Order: sequence, then C-alpha cells, then structure tokens
Amino acid sequence: MATLKTITKNSILALSALLATTLNSSASAMTLSGGVEERDQLQNQSQPQSPVTSNKSEGVFSAIQPSASDLNPNTFPQSYQGDWACQTQVTDSTVSTVSAGQTIDLEVTFYPTTDGRVQARWNQAGWVETQNTAYSYGKNEAKSDRTTYYFGENSQGSWAARSRDQFAQTGSDTISASSYVDQYIDGQYVGRYRTTSVLKRLSSNPTIANR
Repeated sequence: MATLKTITKNSILALSALLATTLNSSASAMTLSGGVEERDQLQNQSQPQSPVTSNKSEGVFSAIQPSASDLNPNTFPQSYQGDWACQTQVTDSTVSTVSAGQTIDLEVTFYPTTDGRVQARWNQAGWVETQNTAYSYGKNEAKSDRTTYYFGENSQGSWAARSRDQFAQTGSDTISASSYVDQYIDGQYVGRYRTTSVLKRLSSNPTIANR
C-alpha cells in the first residue's frame, strides 16, 4: 500500500503535468487587439465565415453551409443589382454604446463591375468602408466580410467595425440579412453585437457608376 507521502508526491506530479498541458494550450492562442481568437479560427478566415443568425431569421437561410466549390468569390448575385433601403435592428450586444432593440436606417447599392461581378456599397453617415469580400452561392444567397471606420463628428477615439453578413433574397424586391459585428476603439476590441436586417428595393438601376 502506498504511503501518504508517496500519494502526495504523485498527486503533485500529476497536477504539474496538467498545468503544463493547459499552459501549452493557452500559448497556442493568439491575442489580437484585446480579443483572443483560437488558431483554427484564424486559419479559417480565408474561407467565408459562418454567421450567427437570430431566431427572427430562421428558415430564411440555407441550413447546409455551402462547400468551397459552390461559392462564387468576390461577387453578390446578379439579381441584387440596384439601390436598396435597409433597416437594421440590433438583437443582442456586449458593446456599451450599442443597445439591443436599436434600429439603424441606411442605403445599400449593389452595382455591376466591368468584369461582370456585383459589388456592394453601404451608405451610412459617418462610416467609411475600406474592405468588402463577398461570396455568392445558390441563386439568391451571399456572404460578406466588411471592415468600416467611423469618421463622424464628436467621435471619441478611432472607431472600427468588422461585420460578417449573410444575405438571402426572399422576393424580387426583398432581401433578409443577419450579421454579427466586432467593434474596436483605438485598435482595442470592445465587444460584439448581432443584427437582423430587411432590405427593400428602391431601384433596379444602381446609382453608382460601373467600375
């Protein structure tokens, strides 16, 4: 029978091994702008993100995520072309300056490029879009990954937002969207909020000149 001293020694060795494993696992995570993202998440950023949808959007989007072979990169569906009025509602938030239930009205233009793709321009006061990567799949669905910066008056600090969006055209003049947005101030991650949006077509002829 093992003595108490031997049991204690073995227990300490086992605990040390467990702590070493935990520390090595933690070291494999990368800290970026105040937020911790696992390596596998960063490795998958080259692929379209899987947005989190709220209950309000259930049944609108495909239940099965598209494979890489089904994606049309750097374009939205051709049927999206035109000007759209967009009303967005925040469904939940961990950002102190963004409240659940808050609504935002803006306009979105989907315009054709000279090489046959369809790009998007979001028109929201104070916000300037710097990056927008889109993927379309099926006949009427798309995903996008957008980065925008805020240059409005009376802003305190440098504001930036990264939005992952999923779209589904539910009618000839209606698009439903679901998004989650990571908010940054002065390069530091401050939280995430989720939204659902309804886009109503204003015109089939986009006001932005072809590019």
